[in-house]
Amino acid sequence: MKINDTFIILLALTVSYGTHASTAERLTPNGFGTLRIGTTLANLQQSGSMTLIRSTPHLSPDTSNNCQSFTIKDQSPALSVMVIDGVMARISLYKDETQNTAPTLQTETGLSLGDPEEWVHARYPNHLESEPHEYLGGSARYLTWWDKRNQRGIRYETGMNERITAIHAGGEAIFLLEACN
Repeated sequence: MKINDTFIILLALTVSYGTHASTAERLTPNGFGTLRIGTTLANLQQSGSMTLIRSTPHLSPDTSNNCQSFTIKDQSPALSVMVIDGVMARISLYKDETQNTAPTLQTETGLSLGDPEEWVHARYPNHLESEPHEYLGGSARYLTWWDKRNQRGIRYETGMNERITAIHAGGEAIFLLEACN
């Protein structure tokens, strides 16, 4: 085998591994990486694979009948996990106001915070529901793709500039407007 052949094989393996690794860490209606919609809070805490940080630390953690939000240690604070009745119901991406930058996390269709609304329509040419934004009005929208069979979906919020400001993935909790309300 020639040096050029070896280089091509190594390059192909590198590209293949890089592609696989990046798609494993994309937000889907079923979760993000090892965070899976439907996993219990107890299982998330026991796995030890990540440290959840309560968004409201003054309240005591409770795995019973309530709604809680968490961020993940060593992950952008823009990634938020919603737990309802002790079960992970939604994963959301928000602009990280503390760093004044948007995270580079993407959905399975390659969309990120800050992308134009037209890209959402292009990625979901069928079955995309569009509604006016409850608080912003004007050209701001909620753009939702919902899989009726699996009862999961992904919801994009756009601002007045018609760019993605938030992304929610999971079950029916993606329709909640104010975190747990």
